[in-house]
Amino acid sequence: MRHTNRHNAVLESKRIRLDPRLAEDVEFLCDRMWGMRRRRIDTLTHVGALTFKTLDGTDAFMRVYIDPSVRKQWGLTGTEPEVSRDPMDLVLSMCHPREFTTKRDLHNVLVHEVLHAVDPTETTRYNVKDQAAYRYWEGPESRAYLTNRGEYSTIHSEFLDAVVRLFRDMERTHSTRTRMALLDDLLAFFAAGGPGRAEPSPALARMFARMSRDRDLLEILDGIRGYSPRAHKLFLGKLHSTVEEIREGILNQRGRRP
Repeated sequence: MRHTNRHNAVLESKRIRLDPRLAEDVEFLCDRMWGMRRRRIDTLTHVGALTFKTLDGTDAFMRVYIDPSVRKQWGLTGTEPEVSRDPMDLVLSMCHPREFTTKRDLHNVLVHEVLHAVDPTETTRYNVKDQAAYRYWEGPESRAYLTNRGEYSTIHSEFLDAVVRLFRDMERTHSTRTRMALLDDLLAFFAAGGPGRAEPSPALARMFARMSRDRDLLEILDGIRGYSPRAHKLFLGKLHSTVEEIREGILNQRGRRP
C-alpha cells in the first residue's frame, strides 16, 4: 500500500506525458476518426488500436471503438472483460466524431482517455476505494469527479498537453519573441488567480479560444481549484515545469536556425 501511495504522489506532482510514438498514433487515430464524422454509424464500430506501456512499464494494448451510445463529446476508458486488471484488455469507447465541433476538440478527448489508459491505477494498480468514490457519471462539474486523483491529474495533463501542441503549431506562424511573451502571459494569468479571478491578455484569450470549443478546460480547472486547493497547487507546479519545457524547445529551435 505504501508503494501505491508513493506512486500516486509521483503521478499527482508531474505532468503525464505521452510517449512520442504514442502521441503520433493518437494523432493518426484522430485523423481517421475525424474523416468518419459524416458517416452514419449506428452500431459499435472498431476504428483502431494503440500499443504502449503504462507509466509503470507494463505492456498495454487498447482497442478503440466508436460507440453511438456514448454521450456527446465524451469518451470512456475501461477493460473487456470489465473485471480485468490486465492493461492488454483496455478498451476506449468514443462518441460519434460528428459530436465534436472541431478536430482539436476530438483530439483533446482522445488524449484525455489515453492519459487515463497509461495511468496504472486504472489497471495494475487499481484502487477499489478510489474508483468507488469516483462516480464519473455525475458529470465533469461534480465534486466526486473533480476531486478524484486520477481525474484531476488527467485534466491537468490534458490542458498542458493542449498548450504544448498549440505552441508547436505556432512555430511557423509566430516569432520567438511573440511566443516567449505569450508564455509570460500564461504564467502571469495563473499567478493573478487564473480562471474566474483574472483576465487573460488578448493574445492569451485567443490561444484559449483555439484550445477547445466544446469543453471549457479553464472552467474545469477552476472547479478543481474550488474543491481542492491542494490539487490546484500541484497544477501550478506542473504548469511552471511545462512552460520551462516549451521555453527550452523554442530556444533550441532558434539555435538550430542558420
